[in-house]
Amino acid sequence: MRDQVSTLRDEVASELQHEAGERVRIRVMRNADHMSYQQMLVDGLKGARVRNQNEILATLMQLRPEQLAQLIQSNDLDSFEDLTHFGSERSRKIQDAFQESLDPLVLEITAIEDRIGIELNVATLGQPHFKDASDLSRGQKCTALLPILLARRDNPLIIDQPEDNLDNHFIFETVVNAVQRMKKRRQMIFITHNANISVLAEADLVLVMTSDGRVGAIEKCGTVDECREQIIDLLEGGREAFKLRSKRYAAG
Repeated sequence: MRDQVSTLRDEVASELQHEAGERVRIRVMRNADHMSYQQMLVDGLKGARVRNQNEILATLMQLRPEQLAQLIQSNDLDSFEDLTHFGSERSRKIQDAFQESLDPLVLEITAIEDRIGIELNVATLGQPHFKDASDLSRGQKCTALLPILLARRDNPLIIDQPEDNLDNHFIFETVVNAVQRMKKRRQMIFITHNANISVLAEADLVLVMTSDGRVGAIEKCGTVDECREQIIDLLEGGREAFKLRSKRYAAG
């Protein structure tokens, strides 16, 4: 049954990988999340009074929970020593500690779960350099997770200010492309100060909001073309800065 669950996870990861694009990598690492098992062993070794517990723990982790449970329940010291090579004295101390503190029936059903790895290619040029999500900055984590969030389901999705931790290059390269692909099968509502999102993703409906400092109101409602003037005013620096950038880019 655990193998079947892992196979389903592989299938979902493959689907998400297709939607997330090449910059994000999703992996299912089978039987890699063994923290609960490890903690049980750490607790069990507390009364053993043996040295080099990290080394002992690493060796014990090579045994499956159900295998170790059977050794404890049968008190099979010879088999335990043959498998671990701890020596007779250390093996006896460890077995005695486990007999005292570990319930073999609980140990037997301790699951070693799969670990899901989400990685981001942080290289800008050349060879890809993927880093695990746990080692990424906040903005990079958003970069890795947002395409997966957009792709995962078909139900409506509301995202509040996605640009807070994302640069414009990533918004154009990943977010906009993902929105254009996904908006045919799910409704997406973005609250944003970045007018590029509504323009580049070709929003079907734009609500331009205004406020007097206390109460918000809708200034304009319509398509991107119908809200063109308001969108230009919201671009960085407003209309004049927009014109100036256009001239400079054209001159270059």
